[in-house]
Amino acid sequence: GTTRVEGLVTSGEMAFVVSGAGLSSEFPAGLRVRSLRAQKRCKHRRCSWVASSKLASFNAGDFELRRPLGQQGWVEVTDWEYYGDEDAVREARLTQPKTTIQQSDPVVRLYEAKIGRGVLRNSRVLLKEFLGQGVPAGVNEAERYLQLYGSSLEDLNQAELPVATMLGGFTADDIFETQQFRQRWQASFPRVGEPPKKGDPWLVFLWEGTQTASSFPIYPQQRQFMDRFQKGQPLQRRQGYLRILMRKSLEALDFVHQRGVIHRSLGPTSLLVNTLDERQQGNLDVKIKDFGFAIALSGLSDQELRRARECGAVNPFDLSKFAQGEDMYALGYTFLEVIFSSLSTEESSTRTSQQAFKRLLEEVFELDLAKLREYCAEEGDWADAVGFLDERSGAGWDLLGDMLRALDDQQRLGLPSAHKLAQHIFL
Repeated sequence: GTTRVEGLVTSGEMAFVVSGAGLSSEFPAGLRVRSLRAQKRCKHRRCSWVASSKLASFNAGDFELRRPLGQQGWVEVTDWEYYGDEDAVREARLTQPKTTIQQSDPVVRLYEAKIGRGVLRNSRVLLKEFLGQGVPAGVNEAERYLQLYGSSLEDLNQAELPVATMLGGFTADDIFETQQFRQRWQASFPRVGEPPKKGDPWLVFLWEGTQTASSFPIYPQQRQFMDRFQKGQPLQRRQGYLRILMRKSLEALDFVHQRGVIHRSLGPTSLLVNTLDERQQGNLDVKIKDFGFAIALSGLSDQELRRARECGAVNPFDLSKFAQGEDMYALGYTFLEVIFSSLSTEESSTRTSQQAFKRLLEEVFELDLAKLREYCAEEGDWADAVGFLDERSGAGWDLLGDMLRALDDQQRLGLPSAHKLAQHIFL
């Protein structure tokens, strides 16, 4: 079988509220990690990246942890192909799964923190602590940001780029091994779990909120006075937000691809948004985050290069197009989930998840998007979603079709880029 990572899954299980800024009353100002020594570079054996002019090298003692935010694990999806004599293959396809899904234990813990000293003193930040199996993903994410923040961006403000703003990182040092630190940690964060371990990488991001596209379908919207007289206004506002979300997501993906990076685990939680309020859609910004499984185009495996060449890729441009197809169809499934979850008359459920649409399109309808549309049109609570995609002579389905055709290796080289799709008539 072929296994791939579909994306990071965020859980809020660690979040808790205690008097004293989310901490125990014994530490009302937060838990300050006091470093035993200065670290000019991250040189530990488990963290091989080095800060550049675009990524700062912090010390653990630079931060005051305010509260835990949640944890992340990844979902591994394995597609199975069966071989053998014809009868055995037919039997296997009827009785054995075509796809299996397995979710990992938490590999990332997230915290809100404040920088306590230096030129960024009092800046609000988000810290990502990588655990166990997640350590390589943390190292990889830092390396991909070095690529995203290439030398040609010297005059640009990193916070204005369409990716979550990474400031730098540090490696957990000797202080994390002391009994005093472990006792203070457990007193401050009793429900977080084991204290951090020496050698694990921590990445530092500018605080840009924690709202993602995954929360839009269930976000409580405020109605306006005129809605009672103009019955179609709420639906139009919702559709307007979705169009802008889709366009800006494609623009963000275009930036990532232009920098020579393939994300490889896009999903609704990968799209960081600055507002979920439909009334503020004119100010909506979208940033892509979670690059732990991303790769550089130069890092394609021999198997991926062979697949690309078998489909006619003969030059670097073709290889780029082929590799980018993985992000295109992942974002296409993301759009399907967000659209149908947001415009369904029923509450968001597993019926509108990426995996549900993936099963329908790939297993039931064998990549025939027209048949998927017919199926959706027969579901009464999906009428608004189908109507939305039907607008402008079915332009929404055409857009999704261009993205989801990347599922077929043979069609990837002829697909439009994210830049071109961001200018699609539907958007």
